[in-house]
Amino acid sequence: MEESDDSSAFSELFEFQYDPITPFITHLNTDDEDPEQMDPYTPIFGSEREDFDPKFQIPNLVDATVSSVLELFLPDSLLDRWVSATNADEESRLSRKRCKRVSRSHIFRFISTLIFMGVVQLPCKEDYFVDKDDPHSDFFEHYRRIKLSYSMFRYLWTNFHTSFQPTDLDDIINDGADEADDSFFDEETVDEQEEHLEDVEQEDEVEMPNWYHKIQGFVDHINAVSKRLCKNPGSVLSIDEMMKRFKGDQTKHTVWQRSQ
Repeated sequence: MEESDDSSAFSELFEFQYDPITPFITHLNTDDEDPEQMDPYTPIFGSEREDFDPKFQIPNLVDATVSSVLELFLPDSLLDRWVSATNADEESRLSRKRCKRVSRSHIFRFISTLIFMGVVQLPCKEDYFVDKDDPHSDFFEHYRRIKLSYSMFRYLWTNFHTSFQPTDLDDIINDGADEADDSFFDEETVDEQEEHLEDVEQEDEVEMPNWYHKIQGFVDHINAVSKRLCKNPGSVLSIDEMMKRFKGDQTKHTVWQRSQ
């Protein structure tokens, strides 16, 4: 079965409830598994499914489902740009044998994993990919369905980009390569990334006035969609924190801190 790019498949295959993972599943159709043959899905929020009850008025032309709302915020055109940017950056930095071609399906799986991590907090990233006994057994049903390997998650965690220009020196979140398994991050890969980080640090000596310019398009898109869904988004949605780059005493690794 070819990978489905039809967003209408969402509502056809699943009854969507307030679960951050379910809306992504129908974008992950592969030859490995037929969604129509999947076992009944168990939500992570309890034995009963919970209805999606947004606290704002959704226009009549938009179905009041999680999938429909997510499609507005993450359209295929946006995901395709992220795929192109990620692949272009990889090809510019990594050796051919270390470069992995990323697809829209991979991006969906990666984003859904990040959302799941925000909802279900475990001690470390590896815990989300290791089969454990109760009480976590229900959580891993999501990953058995999404089928994102830990090595691919680590790859996207380091190499995912929302924009790329040939002259860019894009930031890399180096999240401790020593934690990764040797079969995925060997010395050659780490050396390539450290050389790239040294170039980035030299560029960062000059503070950019618009330090979030690489996600400016996504920010504008979020604002536009929010205004379509709610006349006064600030009366319902409140975002009072952001992640701002901070290196502290480190010169080798990038550290991120919360900024009010």
